[in-house]
Amino acid sequence: MSKRLNDFGAPGALNVGTGDNNSLIFVTRGVERFEITSAGVFQAVSGGSGTFGPLSATILTVDELIFNIANPDVHLTRDGSNILALKNSTTAQRLNIYNSSNGAVFEQLAIGVNSVDIGANTFSVLSVQGGGGTARTVSIGTTGLAAFNIVTNGSFRWRVDGTPGHFRTDNPVLSFGWTAGAGGVVTQLTSKSTTVVLNTATGNITMDAAALAADTTVSFTLTNSVIEATDYVAIQQVSGGTQAAYITTATPGAGSAVINVHNATPGALSEAIVLKFIVVKAVIA
Repeated sequence: MSKRLNDFGAPGALNVGTGDNNSLIFVTRGVERFEITSAGVFQAVSGGSGTFGPLSATILTVDELIFNIANPDVHLTRDGSNILALKNSTTAQRLNIYNSSNGAVFEQLAIGVNSVDIGANTFSVLSVQGGGGTARTVSIGTTGLAAFNIVTNGSFRWRVDGTPGHFRTDNPVLSFGWTAGAGGVVTQLTSKSTTVVLNTATGNITMDAAALAADTTVSFTLTNSVIEATDYVAIQQVSGGTQAAYITTATPGAGSAVINVHNATPGALSEAIVLKFIVVKAVIA
């Protein structure tokens, strides 16, 4: 259907368009290329062969670019002064930057709300691969002497110095640790020398209540897949029994640690003491 030149615009202006709910179609060589919809969206015609591109040094100025004509789900738009946005109402968006892409075999950096890989409503920067693609390392930081800061709740928390690269904080109440669910508990059975198994980086061991003679050391094995021979395993009594009556040490090995408990008092003790341990990753060189 042909459209006409209209005169419903400003005085003296020549307006080309429609006065109804139809789109304005741009045609070259008898083929429909682009359209301006009744909503004012400029886009390539579905099934057509039109593509966007500048002529020489021409600048294309638009308020919004909408992709996928059949289902316009990706919107690249201006979000404010000097701000570019990728958004589509309440639908989460994601930007994929590819290292390689060959059909189902790909390697990409996925930036956005990555519900496919880690769950909904979580902003993420992820290395993603598929179809035999290689999992790639993601580096976030600075290339100069500037520090890399970690911020939560709008406040500085931790910093990696530009040089010499120390990880530190100037907040006197911050500390390292684990969140709930990262630890575990185990109870020793039969005797104080019985092996216990707990495959977590931190946890509590409740020892058997068998008697431990005065000035005597008992040893038992903590089997733990987290522990490597070069690690540091810290352990101490946290509850149960007589406080300050025991000296505790740990000797790490591959997949286990030998826990030593010494009764430092002049009398025998029959107590089910509770020990807390943490595994700190370390190396020799």
